[in-house]
Amino acid sequence: MLCGSEPTLEELTAQVDRECEGLWSDVSASARHLITKMLQENPSRRLTAEEALRHPWVCGSTVATRHMLDAQERLRTFNARRKLRATTHAIIATQRAMSIVKPLRNCQAIR
Repeated sequence: MLCGSEPTLEELTAQVDRECEGLWSDVSASARHLITKMLQENPSRRLTAEEALRHPWVCGSTVATRHMLDAQERLRTFNARRKLRATTHAIIATQRAMSIVKPLRNCQAIR
């Protein structure tokens, strides 16, 4: 957009593919198949909720332990960042409130 033209759909798709490439390396072929079928643009080719629930990946009992450990670690990191962000916002809000209250206290002390 900065150069005067909007990116094409092909360029955007290629960029998303490049950025997400490493994320899919640990995902099983069965899980990829399920996601691909659920994200079909054409509704007649897209899985229904019932079909998705009957998919072998959903019904399967095997789970890649390593992938689950990686997902747990990413969730822990995400949660820690979320808590840090919330704490930072609380500190900023407290500082702002104190900066408003302090002059009012000084005015009352003068009287």
